Amino acid sequence: MEFDYIVVGAGSAGCVLADRLSRSPGTRVLVIEAGGSDARFWIKVPLGYGFTFSDPKVNWCYTAEADAGINGREAYWPRGKVVGGSSSINAMAYVRGLKQDFDDWETAGANGWGWDTVRQTYERVEHHWENGRARGEGPLRVSDLSTRMHPFSETFLNAARDLGWKTPDDMNEGSCEGLSYYRSTVRNGLRRSAADAFLRPALKRGNVQLLKNALVEKLTFSGTRATGVQYRIGDQRHVATCKGEVIVSAGAVNSPQLLQLSGLGPADLLKTHGIDVVQNLGQVGKGMQDHLAITHHFAANRPTLNDRLGTPFGRMMVGLQYLLTR
Repeated sequence: MEFDYIVVGAGSAGCVLADRLSRSPGTRVLVIEAGGSDARFWIKVPLGYGFTFSDPKVNWCYTAEADAGINGREAYWPRGKVVGGSSSINAMAYVRGLKQDFDDWETAGANGWGWDTVRQTYERVEHHWENGRARGEGPLRVSDLSTRMHPFSETFLNAARDLGWKTPDDMNEGSCEGLSYYRSTVRNGLRRSAADAFLRPALKRGNVQLLKNALVEKLTFSGTRATGVQYRIGDQRHVATCKGEVIVSAGAVNSPQLLQLSGLGPADLLKTHGIDVVQNLGQVGKGMQDHLAITHHFAANRPTLNDRLGTPFGRMMVGLQYLLTR
């Protein structure tokens, strides 16, 4: 099979790329995803992320090596292995990066990644829904659900104000660190993943092909130019080639892994594993920062969401409420 573009990974980035690249009718795009369909109940229903968080059917369920910096603990890294990638299994919190982080990137040499440029990109893809009012015309629904949050949440915001933290109505609009209700990629009570917002409209154009349950094992090259991919479906291996570009958007873990397996990475490391070096790129596989989280447990003298979900009757009532009102 020959295409104009091959996109490796139908996750948060790959779905957007498929949408953008396929807008030219004559452009043929192949999207290859290692996971299967996202047509699953616990993916569509927002509460389901508590189940997909550790479900190997839709999640790579990675565990990092023990880290001396966290007292020898092993961090769990959930990563989406399904159409939509991690946008199909995450907690649907829509949080832009901080202004100063993007400006720091540009100062360090990443031209075009300053906040002024990035903000325009955010605004093109966002469709905000606030108290029944729409703002923006992008494909990705970003909903303000603060009026539906459990009332106990206000306790934490009051505590933040007492401590002098900023509590903006929408932290995505400012450049401050603070505490706030997060905006959610939820539409009409259902998850709105990158696959929903970007990939499905692209597939309707007829010039995008999606391969599911297909694991890309290696890039193919002519000299140092990528010409295609080798991938496996079950125990059958296949090759796809492209006239334009191979775009690796397989996530923060799988992208550098695929590049290294293909001979792009630190030469000494590749040689240690018997991999022929295509290009000695020392930074491939380096520079990742973990997303650490700390869980606190408190006793409360007011009803919490855990109280509602802590009994079979409570879960039944919450389920009934969702079915009737979303």
